[in-house]
Amino acid sequence: AALLRDRRPDVVSVALDPEGSGPDTHYKVLQAVAAACAVVYASDAGDASDASDARRENGHPPQMKRGPPRVWGYRNVWYKFAPSEASLVFPVSLGDLAVLRDCFDVAFATQREASFPAPDYDGPFSHWAQMIQADQGRMLRVLLGAAYFRNHTDPRVRAARGFVFVKEMTLDDLAGYARALSSATE
Repeated sequence: AALLRDRRPDVVSVALDPEGSGPDTHYKVLQAVAAACAVVYASDAGDASDASDARRENGHPPQMKRGPPRVWGYRNVWYKFAPSEASLVFPVSLGDLAVLRDCFDVAFATQREASFPAPDYDGPFSHWAQMIQADQGRMLRVLLGAAYFRNHTDPRVRAARGFVFVKEMTLDDLAGYARALSSATE
């Protein structure tokens, strides 16, 4: 909660993997983020100068008080969105796919190999993620037609080799999702 209060992000991202579909940490982090957002933004009716004073005391420049952030929920490799569940799609280029691989190789050494292999894939974690993004691109090409991508005004969409699916939510949506998952697991 302190980090949210201090940084005042425009977007909070969180894995929306249901309990039991992937690492337990995703579920726990979802519950913690939802609880922190509830604490910080429920008390947001306080005086804006208090927030600025706190940021100044913590060595951060004062900023204008922002409203609540948007929530971008993503699914990890163990549990994927169907195209109809995603409210945002982000194009992924060949360069993005290379950066993903390099990021995993350098920053996430423990995840070079999938810790929880899928029934249909057992190999480098980053390659699995790349395959999913490419598959999501194929789904969109079937749904929208190849001409949509070939003639799109945005060169990033024309050049995309895959897509990332994201569900944008409000804080109330996040809280409801977290409660529903918690109730289902009890």
